[in-house]
Amino acid sequence: MNLIFIILIPFIGIIFCLLHNRIHKISQKWIALFSVVSTLFLTVFELFKKIQERNFNWISQFQFPWIPNFGIKFHLSLDNLSFLMIFSTTIVSITAILCSWKEVKDKEKNFFYTNLLSIFLSTIGIFLASDLFLFFLFWEISSISIFFLISFWNTNSENSKKKYESAKSFFMYSQMSSAFMFLGILFLVIKQYQTTNILSFSYFDILKIRLGIWEEYFIMILFLFSFIIKLPIIPFHGWLVKVQSNSHFSGTVDLISIIIKTSAYAILKINTKIFPTSSYYIENFMMIFGIINIVYGSVCALSHKNIKKIISYSTISQMGFILIGIYANNRISYKGTIVQIISYSLCTSGIIAIFGQIFQRVKTYNIEEMNFSKKKYYFFYKILGFFLFSYLGIPGSVSFVGKIMISFGNFFKHPIVSIISIFSFFLSSIYCINILHKVFNIKFIEYSKIKKIRFLEKFILLWISFFILILGVFPNIILNSIEK
Repeated sequence: MNLIFIILIPFIGIIFCLLHNRIHKISQKWIALFSVVSTLFLTVFELFKKIQERNFNWISQFQFPWIPNFGIKFHLSLDNLSFLMIFSTTIVSITAILCSWKEVKDKEKNFFYTNLLSIFLSTIGIFLASDLFLFFLFWEISSISIFFLISFWNTNSENSKKKYESAKSFFMYSQMSSAFMFLGILFLVIKQYQTTNILSFSYFDILKIRLGIWEEYFIMILFLFSFIIKLPIIPFHGWLVKVQSNSHFSGTVDLISIIIKTSAYAILKINTKIFPTSSYYIENFMMIFGIINIVYGSVCALSHKNIKKIISYSTISQMGFILIGIYANNRISYKGTIVQIISYSLCTSGIIAIFGQIFQRVKTYNIEEMNFSKKKYYFFYKILGFFLFSYLGIPGSVSFVGKIMISFGNFFKHPIVSIISIFSFFLSSIYCINILHKVFNIKFIEYSKIKKIRFLEKFILLWISFFILILGVFPNIILNSIEK
């Protein structure tokens, strides 16, 4: 029963943010923070309750008939994988809210926090949905919320055109993704009806149907295109660079660290489970796409000086690792993929958060023009170094565990792919060290009236650092959950 409250709490938070001026005097940011923290506690409570019951197969389920004439149910399921995704999502969402704490103007608060909670709600819904129609609905809500957040928040006459163009690009890609998904769902439901004479959108009912080999290939490709567009995989990566370059740092914490991992989760849950045969036979092609993403993303990150573009292209590179892990088709790489998804979302949110704080002081995205003093901003220097090296995957970091497990698990079947992916660590290390060196240069510039580091800023960075450190030192927290 608690699952419905995991969805209801952020939904009620959205209503309070929309009607804030009429029914409540508490600031919208407190409403948003309370909603996300409450969701986190409810999710953890549900986990511990089922652990006491020694029920490790399915932690919890909730369902009721929604549109019975079409076999559509409001069906939510929380298993160990979705728990890990929701847990990391709540951590990053809290970070996004805290990053925007002092940045959002009073007149923009209703709009900003309504969309932020909508993104959070839809992401949680994607991880919980066990009805394909409900899954599609949450997928669409996330796209619409991001479109509005990109288009209309923090807009002025100078950047409004660029922001609108990037939002339009994202929305076009999103609708293409949704169209492929909707077609795939329709074909599956029709096949389910032809087989059983029962109309059902249930994920578990569809898992039981037998597809012909060409039927499976065709429907699998529809879903695959839907997910790799928003992952994103080359050549569908253009929207990410545009959106990241023209959005405020506070908004991109959600976009980069939360939304993108929903596609990786969807491939794990739908493509590899409903279409196991066809997914097995296309693994060589996906390995090639993964390597292209890794190398192309790393090279492009090296060639740019704009930190937003560097983050965008490094994201593309990281998605290559995740794609390889998904299609390696073995237990070790599967575990490594989940670790890498969580590691990526935490490390990236930390990097975005700290550069958002740096931008407030220097008003530039060019890393060569930042030139901070190591002595004066030693806290920033240490934390940025920690985030970058964790992102890179040095031994002792959670990213190291994920990347090594993906490469090791894949080595016996695709040794060349594993070797290339391991050597790509070298490219990643170059742009990570380059960022640290350029931002904190000995020949620093003394900015006039530069802000001191506030307590809230330190708390945000230490909050993310805590989870990265704990999961790096104790990766079994994730690995044992996956095993169960």
